[in-house]
Amino acid sequence: MFSRAIEWEWFPFSAAREPAAILAVIPFSGGWIWVKHPQRGWELPGGKRESNEPPEQALRREVFEEAGALITNPQLIMQYLVPVEKDSFHVKWVYLCELEDIQKRPASSEIVDVRCFRPTPSPDMVKDRPDMSFVVKDGVYTELYRKLAKNFFEKN
Repeated sequence: MFSRAIEWEWFPFSAAREPAAILAVIPFSGGWIWVKHPQRGWELPGGKRESNEPPEQALRREVFEEAGALITNPQLIMQYLVPVEKDSFHVKWVYLCELEDIQKRPASSEIVDVRCFRPTPSPDMVKDRPDMSFVVKDGVYTELYRKLAKNFFEKN
């Protein structure tokens, strides 16, 4: 069984908590950049921070490792909690980023494909697709889509 987000909050936060992981929303040409994990399926790029790694550095590292993407102007937009044990959780931060360039992913990347889905799948489409990761089948993706859709999809 997988964990789903239990609480989320848009920036500015009432109380920022140190994140264990990060997630990136990278708009591109009327859609968002997605990566395909070999077991989980399609999801937004992101991952865990390394020990003592600043969150923005983790963001840039994970986005490059997973998508081969170089980003600029990362904006912290959301934090959410994911349960990991009975009474504990991980905090994840979500950044909205601008795409600067796409390069070849490192050979060590665990990701098997990178795409820009146009249009970006709605939450209902994501829930119905078996090739989508559980990571994007919760309320966080729904909130991201609802909040950001007006800003990006209607302009393109």
